[in-house]
Amino acid sequence: CIPSPPGRPGPAGYAHSSPMQFIDWLIVVVFFLIVVGSGLLFSRKSAESSKSYFLGAENKWWMLAASGASTNFSINGTVWNLAILMVLGMKSFWVTLVWWMPNAVFLMVYSGIWIRRCGGMTSAELNKIRFGVGTGAKWARTSFAFMITLFSVASLCMSYIIIHKFAMVFGLPSGNAHGLALGIVAITSVYVL
Repeated sequence: CIPSPPGRPGPAGYAHSSPMQFIDWLIVVVFFLIVVGSGLLFSRKSAESSKSYFLGAENKWWMLAASGASTNFSINGTVWNLAILMVLGMKSFWVTLVWWMPNAVFLMVYSGIWIRRCGGMTSAELNKIRFGVGTGAKWARTSFAFMITLFSVASLCMSYIIIHKFAMVFGLPSGNAHGLALGIVAITSVYVL
């Protein structure tokens, strides 16, 4: 965004950059067609059985690992990286190298094979295999469920804030941006549940 010229204020004193051109819309449409097409293709495969749904049935181990690693990429991660960039400066890049990249590489290399070999399909089953069935294991599974619920609620809240801010930057009035953000978070929440 650039500072707004006199007489044309944008949100928070900024004007819009140039509107999207035909090539921009074409890239967005092609991207969504590829995503929706891939989703339809793989949804048919995943509907065959619960094993197909959770483990990708006949897919290669690296496809399962890539799927697991890609679920960690979202707008929340981008905003987190920008936030630490603003706080720490360029040295924040090392946070990404030290934590994020090894995590993604580990998921890509080992998790697909490990999940297939251990026989668990859901997070609950994987935790039961990992921790066992004793009292301590029940506490571990309960604390995991609590933390994952807390993280999910926090992610939804952060997503609302991010969508609202982005919508305002792209020119929606605050009320419309609020409705858009609330609608997207609500649809996502219902879809996930």
